[in-house]
Amino acid sequence: EGRCFPYGLKGMGIHNLLPFVKNACRQGNVAEFSGCSVAVDVSCLLHKGLFGCVESVAQGKKTSFYIYYVEKHIKALLDLGCHVIMVFDGRPLPAKK
Repeated sequence: EGRCFPYGLKGMGIHNLLPFVKNACRQGNVAEFSGCSVAVDVSCLLHKGLFGCVESVAQGKKTSFYIYYVEKHIKALLDLGCHVIMVFDGRPLPAKK
């Protein structure tokens, strides 16, 4: 069960993660992660990518824009020499119940 958000929305992911890492966060350039291991929330990237083709999706048209969006961001990290760990957050698997 996710934590509650305004308007009844539920959040997924690691509970209380943001307060835990807040002090370690800062503005910077992605190039600073060159050669590092980087975890990427792919569910979030897919969601953002869908905004770029929402009209096509709503009309039932075939599109791969959201896949390209994810590939573009992952490729940018790989080009920096990052070890990319792709994390998919979603509903619990039935096997885990």
